[in-house]
Amino acid sequence: MHFQAVGTGGLDLALLSAAPGTSYSSLNGYFHAYITIDQPGVAKNVNITEYGNHSSVKVNQGDQLLIKLDTTVGSQYTWELMPLADDIVQAVAPPTEQPRKKPKKAKAGTPEDIAFQFQALKPGKTTLRFLYRNTASNEAPPKRDFELQVEVPEPPK
Repeated sequence: MHFQAVGTGGLDLALLSAAPGTSYSSLNGYFHAYITIDQPGVAKNVNITEYGNHSSVKVNQGDQLLIKLDTTVGSQYTWELMPLADDIVQAVAPPTEQPRKKPKKAKAGTPEDIAFQFQALKPGKTTLRFLYRNTASNEAPPKRDFELQVEVPEPPK
C-alpha cells in the first residue's frame, strides 16, 4: 500500500479485512494509527473518531480538534464531556449531530455521530473525557467512555 500526504491536518487510519461477498470485520488487533501531517505555523484541523479511544494526539497552539463519537438517533443515551481541569484546550462550539448518510428524515435507531469541537489554546497536556450516559437515569453507570490525551507543544522559537 502507498499513501501520499496532500496537505496539513490529521486523519484516523484503520485497516480492516474483508472476504469477497461478506461484510468487513476487524482484524484481531487490527492496525490503527492516527496520522498528523504538520507544517509549523499553519493551523490545522485534526479529526478523531471513536477508534482513537484511549490514545493520544499532539496538536499545535491554534489548531482545531474535532472529536466524532458514535450515537443512535432517538436513544436515551448521550455523550457528556467531563469538566476540563485546565485551559489548554477549549470547547469552541456546542456538540452537533452529524448523520452518517443524508436521510430525508432521521429514523429512531439510525446510527449517527455527535461532534465536539475544541481549539488548542496554550502549551501543556490535558485529558478529554466523555461518558455515554442514560439521560433518563443519571444514577446508572455510563454505557461507554471515550478518553483522549492531548498535548500542545511549545511553539518553535
